[in-house]
Amino acid sequence: MSSPSFTVGITGQIDLAQGSEVVLRKRLAQIFAWLRDTAVSDPAVAETFGKPLGLRHTPITLLSPLAPGADQLAAEVALTEPFQFEVKCPLPFPIEYYRLASTFEKTGSESMDRLLNQIGYEQAFVVRHRDDPEDYDDTFWQEQLVDRELRNRRYRASGEYVAAHCNLLIVISDQTDYTDDPQWDAELTSIAQPGTRTIAKSYINGLRPGILPLPTSLSWQENGPLIRIYSPRPDQPVTGSEQHQVGELAIWHPADSKLLGDTPERIHKREMSELRDLADSLEYLSEDLGKTGKLRQSSSGTTIGAHGMSDSSEELVEHFCQIDQLADRHNQIANRHTNTSYLIGFLVFLCLLGYEAGNPMWLYIGIGLTLIATTTQVMARWHSRIFKKREDYRALAEAIRTQMFWSEVGICQSVAGYYMQRLRGDIQWLQSAIDSLVLPLERTTTSYHQLSRPIDRCVVFQKVLSAWVRERENHFSIETYRKTKLREVLSFLGYACLAAGGAIVTITFFLTHHAEASITEILEIALNHYGASIYPLWAATAVILVIGFLCTDFRFSSSIGREESSISLNYDLKVFDVYKSHAFKVICGVLLGFVIYSAIYVYVAEEVQAQMISLARTLMLALGGLWLGYSATRFATEDSKRNNDMRGQFGSAHKKIHSLIQEYRKAIERNAGDDELQMLERGIQSLYQTLGREALYETTEWLLIRRSRPVEPVAKVR
Repeated sequence: MSSPSFTVGITGQIDLAQGSEVVLRKRLAQIFAWLRDTAVSDPAVAETFGKPLGLRHTPITLLSPLAPGADQLAAEVALTEPFQFEVKCPLPFPIEYYRLASTFEKTGSESMDRLLNQIGYEQAFVVRHRDDPEDYDDTFWQEQLVDRELRNRRYRASGEYVAAHCNLLIVISDQTDYTDDPQWDAELTSIAQPGTRTIAKSYINGLRPGILPLPTSLSWQENGPLIRIYSPRPDQPVTGSEQHQVGELAIWHPADSKLLGDTPERIHKREMSELRDLADSLEYLSEDLGKTGKLRQSSSGTTIGAHGMSDSSEELVEHFCQIDQLADRHNQIANRHTNTSYLIGFLVFLCLLGYEAGNPMWLYIGIGLTLIATTTQVMARWHSRIFKKREDYRALAEAIRTQMFWSEVGICQSVAGYYMQRLRGDIQWLQSAIDSLVLPLERTTTSYHQLSRPIDRCVVFQKVLSAWVRERENHFSIETYRKTKLREVLSFLGYACLAAGGAIVTITFFLTHHAEASITEILEIALNHYGASIYPLWAATAVILVIGFLCTDFRFSSSIGREESSISLNYDLKVFDVYKSHAFKVICGVLLGFVIYSAIYVYVAEEVQAQMISLARTLMLALGGLWLGYSATRFATEDSKRNNDMRGQFGSAHKKIHSLIQEYRKAIERNAGDDELQMLERGIQSLYQTLGREALYETTEWLLIRRSRPVEPVAKVR
């Protein structure tokens, strides 16, 4: 099983000038080697390309429609040593009809068949136009071949598909500048205008809506740069003009990459840097995946294979399980580093207190701990990038999960089209990774569309309801409870410690500033007789509170997966009402401060009482701030609300989809007409699609929170 790949697209002239192939092959080989680890040898363009992308472990896929000329030339180079790229062929027609198309009138289709024997016929697929019917037949394809308008629409769709699904587009043409307009054919509509320049313009200025069955994208910057290799037309001399020689390289960037006040140099530097970030992220993922074996179980313990996923989803299942476990692993490591940072920070604070007490050794210990903590955090971020990986891998796993179940119920939509447009540039590699895993998308829905009986499709709907919707509802129920528990525990500890510190300050004030004798006397009696001297009673009270908390936690956790889980959640969350009360937190804190002060007052020698009370006061106040700050760092409040919202979404979806599946099943039993069955089927699919979008939006919000408001203890190192 391969990992997500870096995708290169090729488009170019069918007719190449005589004698130009040698130079063009050399240029293609240089570009392909640059993708791996070899710098461009031509000094004139080496600075423009910069250092190699370094895709040593990441698979590289070439998208080529296998038309004569540029398409076939690039495929031939990609298949040779040392590259051996995977080649996928988005064709405008099925192979048997493509051979008859005008594309091969001059050269014949023998060269395409020879390449397909090397590539594998299973790598060739037909690109769907937005206006295509659901089912094809011979009459349809014959009409598409004969009618010039329809034929050119298919060519345009094939080229747009390459432009839409690649990270980098190579264009072999005589276009000298990215602003050059394509030639306009007055006999064709705007969506049927063919030609290499038309595809290059779409890549630079954004895909033309109405051609591919893709959701309209507001941005296209994630496409990456366009590399133009100059190739004169056959009627031009091979050497070209003085300014433009055959094989001349140029790099152009998408139009929406330009910001206000940008210069071409600044745009190029920024866009090439983002391309390298994309390549680095794919490379890190490939290395991480290379360290894991094949898995059939996700980190949450859900055995995907137990639900009987179809063969067409098999590879997506294994990708999901691997990446889900990687996300969980990096999340654990990142949390460990964060927790360690807080612990070491607190120890450093204690060392400073010891230094203030007059012992210089504690200062050296504190400096040493600070250096250790800083070095560990910097190394974690610089080398393994665990904090970035835990976010991105979680988002990638959620995207693959959604894509997997969409495909299972026959929804032929790529999540990359709906996903994270607001975060373009920063995490554009995720869209690339998702897209590369499902090319061609139609293949992933094959198993569903091969089900001819409605009852079989009903079984699939029910299976996905259990494997996805119910599982996610339970997951978000658990996460809601855990995040709420974490938030309230941290809040309780924070406010209780602050109240304890305040109580110590108050008692100290009354005892040291000679308050009224009656108040001082009452305090002294209380400290001597009702403080530390009755510690078994305080300990028993604390144990009762902890046991009540843990019992509620156990009862709820054991109810997850049962029908009453949502009811149990609502009931058990009410138990927290007592713990959430600020009055309860303050009372517990005041009593804690009273007990601490009493213990020092009764059991500590009088000559060091002042120092111990000062230390206890500072310690309680510092701990209170630490717990509250840690709660904000863990996003406990935000995560609790978001998980509860998603629990509600999946719970509502479960009820609606379950009801509609029952209606679908009854319609099958009473032999309802095809129109009614198809209407019910589309209704179920639309609910699954909407639910998937909500899951993707939730992940987008999750990333936005963490990337727009970083609160990790150490600043980001790049």
